Amino acid sequence: MITKIGLPAFSILFLALTTSAQRIDKPPLVQNFGYLTQGLLDNLHAPLSSIDAWGPGWIPQHCRDWVQYGGYDEKDITTYNIHYSDCEQPWVVCQHKDTKLSLNTMVDLFGKLPVLVRSHVKHVVNLPTKTNGYAFSQDGSIALFGIDDDGIAVFIHEAGHCIDLNGGYAGRILSSSQDWDDAINADVNVPDPYSGTNKVEDVAQNTVLAVYDVVVPGGYGVLEPNWRNLYHQYGTLKQWADDSGKLLQPEGQCRWRSANSETVAVNGSSAGKRRMRMARGQLMGKPDLNLKEGIEELPTKHFTTKGSC
Repeated sequence: MITKIGLPAFSILFLALTTSAQRIDKPPLVQNFGYLTQGLLDNLHAPLSSIDAWGPGWIPQHCRDWVQYGGYDEKDITTYNIHYSDCEQPWVVCQHKDTKLSLNTMVDLFGKLPVLVRSHVKHVVNLPTKTNGYAFSQDGSIALFGIDDDGIAVFIHEAGHCIDLNGGYAGRILSSSQDWDDAINADVNVPDPYSGTNKVEDVAQNTVLAVYDVVVPGGYGVLEPNWRNLYHQYGTLKQWADDSGKLLQPEGQCRWRSANSETVAVNGSSAGKRRMRMARGQLMGKPDLNLKEGIEELPTKHFTTKGSC
């Protein structure tokens, strides 16, 4: 989660709240992550991409969950397959007609994530909001509400949740590990005030720092003179990422993916009952979301970041 979040959950791995949801008694090093944005945008590069729009009448179940949570109409959502050149399997994203972040910008920002980080995300759902922008994640999908076009840190943060809480570190959850307790105890600071919310959010914020340290020439220490005050945290995350297949490296091809959520008929539509007229460039019939041959399916845990608010 980042800023504020929530969604009804079904069978929820509730973030090991007894240990992971307590505030961290460390002062923040900085007040916000704004000074990371330009370096991330300049040094993370999206692969070539193309976009297919789904025909009307179908929506992934996770998109429906977010849309219903926000009180929106499913008929105002368009679903797209996003094909990136670094993966045979497209990502399925959902876009509200009134959202602040354009489809092309969302595709570019999401594409900037290192491919093995991006591979832990099922769907991205892009929705408007009348309040300040926020985002959260559940069961491997990310929901964005009113996020700006400079929100690269939000994408990394939420993908960091998807890795951590789905056991993406070689089956382990970093935020509930003894290694993470030791890293926090060894450091003077947490990165920013939001990191102090709990260990789950601390891992997600340190994912942003770790990606910055990997991809920006000279690393985080060139930007931040007091980097040693929290090195054990983002250094531990980098080590876990390296031990789990070098997750943070920006180059390469996808090797695994989380399975997509079920495709369901849009409420009130005639999908599945009769053939519908399709606009040029739209896919006909019920989309096939099965993973392609050669793509390893990641195990899926049930989680939500609502519990860390």
